[in-house]
Amino acid sequence: MSVEEVQIKSLNECTLDQINELWNVGFQEYFNDMTRGVEQTVNHLGACSIKPNLSVAAYIDGVPAGFVFIGLKNVHGVKTAWNGGTGVNPLFRGRGIAKILLQEAIARLREADVDMITLEVRTENSNAISAYIRAGFQSIHSLPVLVRNGAFEQVPFQRSRFDDYLNVYGIPEDVSRLPFYLEQSAWMMNWFNLTAGAQSLIVYDRSGEVAGYSLFIRSFTKSGELSGITLYHCEANPKREDGSDVVRYMLAQVYGPFDVPVRRVAHYLRSTNQAAIDALAEVGFTVDYEEQLMRLHLK
Repeated sequence: MSVEEVQIKSLNECTLDQINELWNVGFQEYFNDMTRGVEQTVNHLGACSIKPNLSVAAYIDGVPAGFVFIGLKNVHGVKTAWNGGTGVNPLFRGRGIAKILLQEAIARLREADVDMITLEVRTENSNAISAYIRAGFQSIHSLPVLVRNGAFEQVPFQRSRFDDYLNVYGIPEDVSRLPFYLEQSAWMMNWFNLTAGAQSLIVYDRSGEVAGYSLFIRSFTKSGELSGITLYHCEANPKREDGSDVVRYMLAQVYGPFDVPVRRVAHYLRSTNQAAIDALAEVGFTVDYEEQLMRLHLK
C-alpha cells in the first residue's frame, strides 16, 4: 500500500458522527469492548483534553482506516501531550496505517513546540508496543490495575513500626509541587486530570517533614453509602528509611473502613513501587490487567 492511497485528515475536519465511527471501527477486536455512542465519545474528548487540530484520522477510498487522538496540557510550563487512543480498522491492519498516523501526529506536535508525549498500552499488545518503539517511544515502567472485592477479615497493611503521622487531606493539585511527585504516571491518573471528587492525602512526620502522599477517589451510592475506593498514587518520600511503613500507613488510611464490603482498586500504580505492590498482594489484591507507560521526548 502506498502513502498516496491514504488520506490524512485533522480531527477537526470530521463530524462528531465520523469521529465516533473512527473510534468504534478502530477499536474493533480489541481486548475488551470499546464501543461508544456519540455522546460518550464527545465526553471522552473533553475529559481527556483531546485537541482536534493535533489529532489525525486516516481514510482509504472514503473508508475510515484509523486514528490517533492527541491530548495536550501545559503543566508547570511543560507542554505535555498524550496519545489518547490509536485505532486501526481491522480491514487495514498490518499495512502501516498506525506508522503513518503516528508520524503525522508527532510532526504536528513538534511544530506546536510540544516537549514530550506519553501513552499507555496493554502489555500483551506486542504489535502496538513494537510500533511505538519504532516511532521513538521508550518504555518507562508497567502500570498494573489491582483489585480486591469485599471486606477485610483482619486488619490489613500491618507496619513494622508505629510512628505517628499527621494526615492532611486536600485536592490533587496540592501534591503537584512535592519534590518527589510521580510525574511518570498515567495521563488520566495525574493530578491535573483527576475528576471532581478526587482527593489528595499528604502525610507528615512529627518533625513536619512530608513523609508521603496519595491520590484517590471514593465513590458513593445515591443514598450516600460507600461503594468503592480507587487509589491512583501512593508514594513515600524516597529520602526516608521508613518508606515501606509510610506506604502501608497511607494504604490503611485510603482503603478504610476495613469492614465495609466494597470494591477496592489500585489503578495504574507504577510496578516499581515494590512497597505498595507487595502490601496490596499480601492482603488479596490481584492483577486485573496491566499496561506499559511509554514516553517520547520531542526536544
